[in-house]
Amino acid sequence: MKNCTLRIKEYFWPKDRPLYLHECFLVSNKFLIFLRMFLFLFSFGIYTQTNINVGSFYKNFMYLTYWGEILTMSTFLTLLVDNILHIQGYYRELKNEESHLSRAAHLLFEIAFSYELAIVLLFWFAVYPTQTDARTSFYYTTNVLVHGICLTLLWIENIFNFIEFFPRHIIILVIFAIAYSIDNAIVVFCINFDYVYTVLTWTDVLSYIYVIGCILVSFLHFFIGWFLFRKWKVKRWGSLIKKSYDMAPGSPSSFEMERKPSLKK
Repeated sequence: MKNCTLRIKEYFWPKDRPLYLHECFLVSNKFLIFLRMFLFLFSFGIYTQTNINVGSFYKNFMYLTYWGEILTMSTFLTLLVDNILHIQGYYRELKNEESHLSRAAHLLFEIAFSYELAIVLLFWFAVYPTQTDARTSFYYTTNVLVHGICLTLLWIENIFNFIEFFPRHIIILVIFAIAYSIDNAIVVFCINFDYVYTVLTWTDVLSYIYVIGCILVSFLHFFIGWFLFRKWKVKRWGSLIKKSYDMAPGSPSSFEMERKPSLKK
């Protein structure tokens, strides 16, 4: 059992591919902490604004949008806490081994980033036309926040970070899709006996087309993140990130070291 767990760990987290969750190549690493603090507080604000007096956690959990909000907020929170622990030197004893929190933050970012585009497209192109709610300013503000701004926040994080998208983590996206599909189907057939979304009835072909479409869009967005990392970030800043990995955790990164001479001029 132990060997099996070790093999799974080595498959998902190869030792020759360290995680660079604490590096920022455009600005200082300290700025990255403040950026993630802002992103978390913004996402938390969206969550509270859109869910206050709307229903219980249990009732909201049947909505894919709610899963996206929780994922986005959790991503920024774990990245922020992991970043602070790294700066404070709590990971020195790991000797370049990744912490469980770092791996969790990495996976959360991959899932949230990949699926948020699918959530946005599904709502505006499939769910929105079928809704009968009054088109008030509150209605549009709320839906733009959860079906647009959350995606924007994740893209801001992706532009500044150096997080690699591992193709072998695609299986996690499939597991996420299965988990939400089961949740939705249970609500439809066992609890509410009504549709969560009128376009997702589980009784016609179109429902399964939407499900498969969402999964494919998440794959596409995942590989856009992978392409951005491999073809732009690694190509332009790969040498600096390797230097930074050889440094002790909590010390100034190679990016910051590179900037110091230019600041003196």
